[in-house]
Amino acid sequence: MSARYLFLIPFLLAASSYAQVYRWVDAEGNVHFSDRQPGQKVQTQSVRVDVQNSYNGADIYQEQKKLFKIYDGDRAAQKAAAEKARKEEQSLAKQCEIARYRLVRSRNAGSVFSVNNDGERVYYNNDQRKLYTKRWQDFVDKKC
Repeated sequence: MSARYLFLIPFLLAASSYAQVYRWVDAEGNVHFSDRQPGQKVQTQSVRVDVQNSYNGADIYQEQKKLFKIYDGDRAAQKAAAEKARKEEQSLAKQCEIARYRLVRSRNAGSVFSVNNDGERVYYNNDQRKLYTKRWQDFVDKKC
């Protein structure tokens, strides 16, 4: 290539690094962008787009990999949170079942007792029984 044409290379590269984009607003107020001038008689605005700063294929692939990794991490975290919530819900359901059983037993049974460390039954008097019943009623009201 001749040395006298080398000075044209920067100008050609600069010219090819911009794309012509047209912007216009239609009668309904919608904004449109196109690389072709619209055939309608509308007022257009020329927008210059710097193509040099756009992504190439490898950059897009890397960005997609990053986004998929983030998405997979979020999905795994959501799955773990859902599993934890499911286990907590099952645990609460079991606690509610026990609380309802004890509440019914405390209201209907002739006597209420607990078992101490030695395995002996300790019977509740009326005040203790009312407190025991109230404790289980409050638990059922709040949690179940």
